[in-house]
Amino acid sequence: MTISTIISNAAPVSSMRGGRVGEERRGAVAAHETIRDRVSVSGRALALNAADDARKLDVIRERVRRGYYLDGYVTEQVVDSVAREIEAALGR
Repeated sequence: MTISTIISNAAPVSSMRGGRVGEERRGAVAAHETIRDRVSVSGRALALNAADDARKLDVIRERVRRGYYLDGYVTEQVVDSVAREIEAALGR
């Protein structure tokens, strides 16, 4: 049996459910559109995140000061990483 045989022998969905398919779907979509997700982040969590970000920046600043990023291998790794991020952002 092929797909076209199955499709041509199938009854319309509206006749199988008494013609209310469209109404049910519209109701489900309308209900879905009114639902909103919410998240609450504590002040402590925000402070910890900010402190972690500051620590990471301090590490990067120290590496720049010491010339870490001037090493050819490190520069190549940084460029490869940035290129991957750009490609991911462009959806490639």
